[in-house]
Amino acid sequence: MNLETRLSASLVLGLAIASSGCSGKGDAVTAAQHEGWENVRVTSSSYFLDWTCADGEKAYEIEGKNARGKTSTATVCCGYTNMKGCTIRYD
Repeated sequence: MNLETRLSASLVLGLAIASSGCSGKGDAVTAAQHEGWENVRVTSSSYFLDWTCADGEKAYEIEGKNARGKTSTATVCCGYTNMKGCTIRYD
């Protein structure tokens, strides 16, 4: 591979990573709302030593009204980037 091709590939990779962004509390709330939750709020979050989510995921504890209309809590696991998305783990 010549130098120009390597530089182009590096630039494309860098732009892809930069545009993917990092997941945050808003992503956790949005994931819960897409599952029918209302009045969702993040009560805590952890990035390390969380046993609910897989390695490479952030854990967000949420509270709100679930899809059945009952006040509930759950954990939303989101990847470190927006590319992976979020998954709700029910208590």
